Amino acid sequence: MPKKQTLEFILDILQRRDTQEIFAQPVDPDEVVGYYDIIKEPMDFGTIRAKLQEGMYTSLDQF
Repeated sequence: MPKKQTLEFILDILQRRDTQEIFAQPVDPDEVVGYYDIIKEPMDFGTIRAKLQEGMYTSLDQF
């Protein structure tokens, strides 16, 4: 497993590229009706960062 700092660095780079903050927070199902019917495993940068801080990633594949 890469060091936590390395994963944080990668996440920082990805977030900087998301200038419209489309992936910043989970999608609101009231704003995007049917999103969760189509996207079975949604993920956003806020959730990724929280999981990273909590040590929930035990492999690079999970990240």
